[in-house]
Amino acid sequence: MMIERDQAMDIDTKRILDTLISHPLLTSLLVASVALLTLMHSLPWLFSLLLVSVVIAVALYFGQKLQLFNKY
Repeated sequence: MMIERDQAMDIDTKRILDTLISHPLLTSLLVASVALLTLMHSLPWLFSLLLVSVVIAVALYFGQKLQLFNKY
């Protein structure tokens, strides 16, 4: 039972990494946006809103692309 669960987690991790590697522009955009939002404390509110919307849009795209919880 435990081996099957670990294998499923390895398959999901491999799918996530393959998807991130196959979309380098979106991955770098996501990482840069999260880094700026996390590390910069005095961003203007409009720029912060733009970065948050970019993070949400890219996360929604990757969520739709991966469909991790769509198990048949």
